[in-house]
Amino acid sequence: MRGKPMALIRRAASLLLIISLLPAIGLADEATLRISLPPVYEALPIAFAQEWGLFADAGVSVEIIGITDDQERSTALMTGNLDAVMEDMTRAILDDAGGWDVVITSAAASRPQTG
Repeated sequence: MRGKPMALIRRAASLLLIISLLPAIGLADEATLRISLPPVYEALPIAFAQEWGLFADAGVSVEIIGITDDQERSTALMTGNLDAVMEDMTRAILDDAGGWDVVITSAAASRPQTG
């Protein structure tokens, strides 16, 4: 029972994160937000939100682009092929330190599962 409220909180937080990015990249009206997610469990709420139509229900057009390599994902962001990425803090700090115009919107952590 404890997992369901946390799942809802994560889903809502992910949706709010995406929506909060829209004004920063000028997509509040009509364009599609192009985002790439890493192949980690923490990215699932965004993928599920897309699959379940939550973005469309909120009037947001989102395209999830599969790039598994962190460096390739950063390069795609810096060259304008992506509008947003979900990445770990180390990669975000490296992107920022590289002189790129990066906005870090939030950080998340998860506890390891114990048996």
